[in-house]
Amino acid sequence: MYCLYSFIQIISFLLFLIISPTRRSHFASIGKRMGFFQIPKLIKPIWIHAVSVGEVLSVKRLIERIRQEFPNTPIVLSTITLTGQQVVHSPPYQTDALVFFPFDLQYAVNRVLSQVDPKMVVIAETEIWPHFLRACKRRKIPVLWVNGRISDKSYPRYLWIRSLLKKIVSSYTVIGMQSELDCQRVLSLGADPKKVFAIGNLKYDISSSNRPLPEALVKELSLSAPLWIAASTMPLEEKMVLDTFSKLIVKHPNLMLLIAPRHPDRFDEVASLIKKSGYPYARRSQLAKPHGPSQVILLDSLGELAPTFEFARVVFVGGSLVPHGGHNILEPAFFSKPILFGPHMENFSDMAKRFLQAEAAIEVLSSDDLAAAIDTILSDASLADKLGKNARKLMDENQGATERTVSLIRKELKSQGFPPEKQI
Repeated sequence: MYCLYSFIQIISFLLFLIISPTRRSHFASIGKRMGFFQIPKLIKPIWIHAVSVGEVLSVKRLIERIRQEFPNTPIVLSTITLTGQQVVHSPPYQTDALVFFPFDLQYAVNRVLSQVDPKMVVIAETEIWPHFLRACKRRKIPVLWVNGRISDKSYPRYLWIRSLLKKIVSSYTVIGMQSELDCQRVLSLGADPKKVFAIGNLKYDISSSNRPLPEALVKELSLSAPLWIAASTMPLEEKMVLDTFSKLIVKHPNLMLLIAPRHPDRFDEVASLIKKSGYPYARRSQLAKPHGPSQVILLDSLGELAPTFEFARVVFVGGSLVPHGGHNILEPAFFSKPILFGPHMENFSDMAKRFLQAEAAIEVLSSDDLAAAIDTILSDASLADKLGKNARKLMDENQGATERTVSLIRKELKSQGFPPEKQI
């Protein structure tokens, strides 16, 4: 199995090298993902891996708790994407080093493991890297899979290769899944029942962002006009959002719209789309310059979306009207905002189901549905208040995954012979 996998990985790596010159963020990380980087000499750190922006945000509170629980143990954080790395700096996370996760090639994996030399690896969500897990097992480095989930879309595919996955999932020392359903799924793939725990979802444990928004943006968002935020939008959704906006302003002429595309490399594309729509607009990156009144704001920045929710009257969470699996709905819930999402919430199916059952969100099936739902919320303050309060209540009731994860880490370190540390 490993020979075939190695061959596939080498071919994938060569293809990556071919396309990477056209993607600056990919090209810039190649050497680092092969292990060519320098980090401070750290003594047996805990290595936490979070693939990209969403995962990085979900482990922020976990990193803070690990720092409190194990103050003498360094923390290394890795990501795969450049955007994930950028989020770590705004505001800075309590880590001692930030690295790129290696390509799953034996040379790269061994080089990076030798550089970092961790006492433990903690992998967030669904990251399955056979060579990395095998190398950790050989070096007797415990690997914890936390905040684990297996989506409705992925599960049938995993069942097809269950015989191959059994050896891989058995390489994890501890598996902490988000729900009982996720536990059942990973057990069906061959995980050891003694290693599998339902710990909840780390994303529920978010706290308010302490990153201050720039004064120019706050000034725009603080106007008395109601604000609709279209968050983490994907291709095709921006056109739906703008079409919906054109219907809404007939009845709500003062309505403002903030669009936050999911991927930074689409900022210019979305700006062109907004410009063609004819609405007066401004880009967040240019708000400090003199400009006229804006009806639409393009949030072309990183790490600033979460604090903007405080100013919203209603929030649509993107990646859900088109088949991209949806995005995290908890950040607007933190601010008690009415939340809307489309039918494609496969990556957050359990969360979406809970919010709908608790009357803490509304599912829309089309741009017409979206327009009708926003119109209703803007016209009915009591409904908006009810949706927002239910969302925050549900979020509060489902917190605790961070503490359960820290407990698993503490227990595993103790079993590995590492003494307890004086907490701060």
